[in-house]
Amino acid sequence: MSQGRWWALDAARGLAVLAMVVFHVIWDLAHFGYAPATLPWSAPVKIFGHSIAFAFLFIAGVALVLANRDSMRWPAFWRRLALIAAAAALVTAGTYALFPTSYVFFGILHCIAVASLIAVPFLFAPWPAAFACGA
Repeated sequence: MSQGRWWALDAARGLAVLAMVVFHVIWDLAHFGYAPATLPWSAPVKIFGHSIAFAFLFIAGVALVLANRDSMRWPAFWRRLALIAAAAALVTAGTYALFPTSYVFFGILHCIAVASLIAVPFLFAPWPAAFACGA
């Protein structure tokens, strides 16, 4: 961002990462037999996981708007998109290598990359028009 970092956004990102680590520890404990096998699919844990996904998507959207609020910064946008897409590809490749029958085909990083591309036309659209298209 050209006007400095937003500490609240960075704090929200950090909290989302911490929550994601907790979520994956819960999944790992169940997967390796240290917690009930059904725990990751219980309602509270599913709600927790969905809340984390929402947080990442919301934060990514806010960051995209803030980074381009005055004008579209294409080089930074493409660099950010390339990093996210590369990380998504690594997640897919890594999970495919470890779990070929249940790998991550389209995860949160994939979603952020695609949503970033879809969002570009709406970055400078009047908010009622963007809202109407999103509804």
